[in-house]
Amino acid sequence: MAKNLTLRKGKYYARIQWRDDNGHKKEKQVPLRTNLKTEAYPRLAEVMEKADDFKEGLDWDFPWLKEGSKVALKERSIGETLQEYYSVRNVEGVRNTTINRIEVAMKSLFTMMSPRTSLVSLDEGVLDRYKRHCKKSLNHKPNTININLSKIRAFLNWCHRKEYIKHLPYIDMVRVERSEVNYLSDDMMLKIMESYGIEDHYKRAFLFYFDTGCRLFEPFNGYIKGNTLVIPPSEAKTHRKRTVHLTEITLAILHEMCERVDNCIGKKRFAVKNYSRVFKKACRMVGISDKYHFHNLRDTYAVRRWAVTGDIHLVSKEIGHKSVMTTERYADFDLESLLLDFKSLEKWIAPRLEKPTIDRFFLNALNSAIIPSEDTILEDTIAVCSL
Repeated sequence: MAKNLTLRKGKYYARIQWRDDNGHKKEKQVPLRTNLKTEAYPRLAEVMEKADDFKEGLDWDFPWLKEGSKVALKERSIGETLQEYYSVRNVEGVRNTTINRIEVAMKSLFTMMSPRTSLVSLDEGVLDRYKRHCKKSLNHKPNTININLSKIRAFLNWCHRKEYIKHLPYIDMVRVERSEVNYLSDDMMLKIMESYGIEDHYKRAFLFYFDTGCRLFEPFNGYIKGNTLVIPPSEAKTHRKRTVHLTEITLAILHEMCERVDNCIGKKRFAVKNYSRVFKKACRMVGISDKYHFHNLRDTYAVRRWAVTGDIHLVSKEIGHKSVMTTERYADFDLESLLLDFKSLEKWIAPRLEKPTIDRFFLNALNSAIIPSEDTILEDTIAVCSL
């Protein structure tokens, strides 16, 4: 039946082809008035049932072509509309993790209202009440509330495009204070690398994240091309293609990590999360504060790169942030403190502490300044965090 479905200017049409008595090819296209496959196929089936009528030139009509055919949409419940939204997102190839996050947001909404509630009742007043409910009853943090609100907003935007709602409610996000950046000093990393009771594989994995700035799942959601890890837009958090340079050592560690995760058939997600669990365990074993967690390896990469380069735009690009404003918090540290914490980077941080003269400024500009390559940084990292 798929061959009878065609897409023109973002809308689906049913296509019926036949030959007349003289053998001439004939074709009729019927508008299905939808841009969704989940709606198009049932309508296509109705059209195909009347294919003979088209061939004989008889009159035809379908409900979706009649004026006012969308009147009943006002009576839609949030729950039934949400099920259609899930189906559409699946057809569009949206990641399961994204679908799961939408479900989490909607489940939190349904703790204060029924899924059978009319869709059109989801207005500004209800959403403001939802924010207070999240904070007081669910004890959600501002970041969690904002993520939930962003998913609800995406759902409502889709409903508005589908003309399921006439008015698109304005959603005011919760104000979030800038969170503190906790990075790992050379001494802290050395303690973790020298700790007993932690398998060497995990230590090597920690070094990989420390030296690449990858998010937890990124190494397993991308593909390797030469000495580069490529995370496609469909798998990237910002929905933009992201590339991560790999040295010979980090490439070898990545292959080792992928092999281990691939061998955990049916438990791959658990295997990946194990890197985070073991890191937390390692921190406790060596007496590092409970406020440290796995994502601080990525924070450490960003702070170290800023300490070396002084270029926040470069750092933002390297770690895959959509906006440099998100990255600016990694530049809130004074270089004197960073020099004490990152002794392995002294030969790059120390020159930045010197007050440059005009002559030196132009000399550095002509010589493109002294910015270490990632290979060089890794060599110094390994010297500090040797296994």
